[in-house]
Amino acid sequence: MGSYVLAGSEYFSTDPREGVLAESLKKIQGCKGTFYLKVGQHTNILKGSCRVKDILRREERIEEGHLTIEQVAFHLMPDDCNSLSWEILFPISQFVSYEEYGRYKVYSFSTYSWMWEEHE
Repeated sequence: MGSYVLAGSEYFSTDPREGVLAESLKKIQGCKGTFYLKVGQHTNILKGSCRVKDILRREERIEEGHLTIEQVAFHLMPDDCNSLSWEILFPISQFVSYEEYGRYKVYSFSTYSWMWEEHE
């Protein structure tokens, strides 16, 4: 288990959502923009601006008694853009869809979504 820099398809699992999420996140690597954490269509509960420096693939193994849960997520690593230290994780098990609307990219998960607005 561990973290790997996203580069190619050699780290994809058998879950097809991982490939879709990885390809869509590659589009924002190196870009400057604003992330919005949304619940519902119009309710923002978090907003932050950054330049996305790297995207890491993280695997965690959680032991709960006799049950082992493996969680795979993509972790965005920001360049410093006048913000405090923060992390954004995109868990594959909750990923539903990805859509683009002009300069906006929407990553939908089971109970929330992240929207990325790209800046020039």
